[in-house]
Amino acid sequence: MEFLDQNAPDPAEVSAWPVSLRHGLIWGAVSIAVGLIGYLAGIDPAMPEPNILAQISMGLVGLLVSIWAVRAAIKHHRDQELGGYLSLGRGVKIGALSGLVAGTLGAVWMILYATVINPGFSESIREAQMAQYESQGMSEDQIEMAVNMAGWFTNPVFLGFSQLFGSLMTGLVLGLIIGAVFKRDDTGR
Repeated sequence: MEFLDQNAPDPAEVSAWPVSLRHGLIWGAVSIAVGLIGYLAGIDPAMPEPNILAQISMGLVGLLVSIWAVRAAIKHHRDQELGGYLSLGRGVKIGALSGLVAGTLGAVWMILYATVINPGFSESIREAQMAQYESQGMSEDQIEMAVNMAGWFTNPVFLGFSQLFGSLMTGLVLGLIIGAVFKRDDTGR
């Protein structure tokens, strides 16, 4: 049985930022590394028709990294910084902050990737979408209209904001789930 500190600090006096920042940076850095490996290996999961096994593998690695980061942050915060106690709200906060940090790092990476490292990224997506629409039997007018409507969504800045929002939501949901599992009330003090 784990030791619960009867003299645990007041959670209001302990910041959630340091642990969230550390684990969010790890989450973001590993996500960038996975993306870079995919790019160097010629596997781009953002393309409409990538190698499905590679896309699933990269997505699974990304999910496992995010779960690990939020779990490690919450467990460290509960056991090392709060004397073994944790509220559900604190777990959600740590998950969301970790996701915010990872998402910010990922957004900067996405913008750099789509503008500097792979400047033809948006055009590649556009061409792949056009080929996919052609294979579905759409007319040229329909294809052009669909690609023009989707063009805004392939803008590097939009992709960066999507990365930020997605990581924030992932962190929030994981913080809720993992926080509920790691929750330990201090009502016995």
